[in-house]
Amino acid sequence: EVDRNLLVREAARAGIIIAADGGANHLHGAALTPAVVLGDLDSIRPDVLDDLRAGSVEVMGFSEDKDFTDTELALEYALNLNPERVYLVGALGGRPDHELANLQLLTRGLDRETEVILLAPGLRVFAIGKRAKIEGSPGDTLSLLPLSEGASGVTLSGLKYPLKDGEFELGRPLGISNVFIDRVATVEVKRGRLLAFHFSGGAVS
Repeated sequence: EVDRNLLVREAARAGIIIAADGGANHLHGAALTPAVVLGDLDSIRPDVLDDLRAGSVEVMGFSEDKDFTDTELALEYALNLNPERVYLVGALGGRPDHELANLQLLTRGLDRETEVILLAPGLRVFAIGKRAKIEGSPGDTLSLLPLSEGASGVTLSGLKYPLKDGEFELGRPLGISNVFIDRVATVEVKRGRLLAFHFSGGAVS
């Protein structure tokens, strides 16, 4: 279930709201209206779809045999607007294969100089290609996992467990549960990409 408080908060400061298929149901339940709905429309409720079509919402339907997930379609639509930042809400908590696919989508912004950030209560997830300064609070948890075959030349600072030119390998979760000791943590990667999980506000015990 999508956290309604998070959804309302992010929608209030969004330049544009884009719904991936059934995501429109959650927006409707929170009295929010997207500018665009994309997907094969197999998850959106008929009454919600009727309301949107009766209004000024653009509905872009695709075949169920498409080669893209609904979230991927929505993200590509957003990236084509050349924003500084894209937030994904409601991309966790469902099927594990969909969750993993959504996490991999976070790399899409790296080559476009657009931050793509997945949000959940107390959690921000994003991809790191070269260097990132991550703002947090002492005690926050930061986990780093490699994408593709791994990441090397990894340097960490501002964290309880610093690192210099380290290597992160698939199947060896070296970067799990590091802890902020400063308000800013720095992550540098010479080769490869990392997936960062930033837990804040006591989200991790």
